[in-house]
Amino acid sequence: MEATEEGSDGIILIVDDGATNRKLLKAILGKAGFSTNESSNGRECLEFCSEKVPQMVLLDIMMPEIDGIETCRRLREQYNKEELPIIMVTTKSEGSDIAAGLEAGANDYVTKPVDRKVLLARMDNQLRLVDSQRRLREAKESIERSYAVQSAMGDALPDALAVQNSQGELVYINKRLHHECGSINLRKIEEVFCSIYGGLLRDSYENEIRYLTQQMGDSFQREFEIASGQIRNFLVSSRQIDLPGSQDLRLWLWRDLTHVKELERQVQQRKNMDTVGIFAAGIAHNFNNIMGGILGATDLLARRVQGDERLERCLGVIQRAVQSGMKLTKRMGTVVKRKGEDDEEVFRDLSLSLNDILLSFRSDYPFIAFENHIEGGHRIHMSMRNLRDVLHHVIQNAVDSIEERGSITFSLRDITETHLLLDITDTGCGMKSDILKRVYEPFFSTKNLDVENEVSVEGNGLGLWTVYNLTNSYGGDVAIESEPGVGTTVVLTLPLHRG
Repeated sequence: MEATEEGSDGIILIVDDGATNRKLLKAILGKAGFSTNESSNGRECLEFCSEKVPQMVLLDIMMPEIDGIETCRRLREQYNKEELPIIMVTTKSEGSDIAAGLEAGANDYVTKPVDRKVLLARMDNQLRLVDSQRRLREAKESIERSYAVQSAMGDALPDALAVQNSQGELVYINKRLHHECGSINLRKIEEVFCSIYGGLLRDSYENEIRYLTQQMGDSFQREFEIASGQIRNFLVSSRQIDLPGSQDLRLWLWRDLTHVKELERQVQQRKNMDTVGIFAAGIAHNFNNIMGGILGATDLLARRVQGDERLERCLGVIQRAVQSGMKLTKRMGTVVKRKGEDDEEVFRDLSLSLNDILLSFRSDYPFIAFENHIEGGHRIHMSMRNLRDVLHHVIQNAVDSIEERGSITFSLRDITETHLLLDITDTGCGMKSDILKRVYEPFFSTKNLDVENEVSVEGNGLGLWTVYNLTNSYGGDVAIESEPGVGTTVVLTLPLHRG
């Protein structure tokens, strides 16, 4: 074996058992600017290629020991056609030899006697092809790396993302969208809206989003509020993607705003609570003094009009109205006075407290089934008086929502080291989303509602306001899930006593 250059880069390996043939090929290739190496049989060729990979192999078919067909087959077990081009060189032009060589993995072939121009042309063709394949592979790998980076960035985002083409077919979705759609296979943008967030945006797509996409063209952004047990808020935005070579690609983004809106609601609710608290603390006392003066005056007048049935009725109306006003201001001041107070603190078992309260409710409302599934042993970190008030207001609202027969069920949703979540579920009339958004507002009530004037002629609207204040003052919370015609579930987050 004769080497003309150290290393393998740019080396053309000539494999032929005839020294004259090797010399001829070496001369042709040398004039063409190629570096060469020689092997006299298949075994030497395999040994050389196991240590160094030449740029190309010119392989004779008819050789002793290991012929060219078998040598080619063994080389292909190590290297593909791009890694090592092989051109078969044969004195025979029979189709069977040529077919056997190509079947064994040869890139091309030339016949003896070798025509210089044909040989160099075919070599150039194979080298160009290999180089093109290499560039194509590198470009593909670069694109795949870029796509992997983009996918990783898309998967890292908290929002659900998708890209569709002009036919509405999805060309990209991130992991968040895949998860929000229930991990199903998605092909069309319509399928996303039918499945994302449990299908809550299906009607919005059919009724509004499809229209927005057509009418607003390049981009749009819109928030949607969906009432399904509880109020859910979603942001949907879409815009055209302007990229070189892309046609009518559109980017979609979905964001669940429910938690953000709930935080905003809580902030606004606390502002409302503070406002009413200031009023209750600063004005309620003086207001009661005024009411007390009026009530005292009506007592004096009552002595003067004894026997006058008409005047007695009028005074009775005044007295009842004044007493109702005094009771209302007293309730307004109750939460402010109790907040942070631990005097008379008695930590009660939740189940026992519920059973005590339900005694009177079962007696007063025999047509309602009260089902307490709470086991004993959960002591609540609230005074007995405050806990009873919270439970009483919620149960009274549940009772008032049931027109004829129904049920109210008490069960635990979750227990942590510091809190428990109590579900109070009724089979009453439920609430619409516009009502659900206002239930914590002080003085807002729907009991015996005067629809025309939107004023309750029965409730004072402080029940859930009191519940909200009391639970929050102890580090708890209250949430409401409701569906018209189905019922309501009040979720109380109550602090556990660890003493």
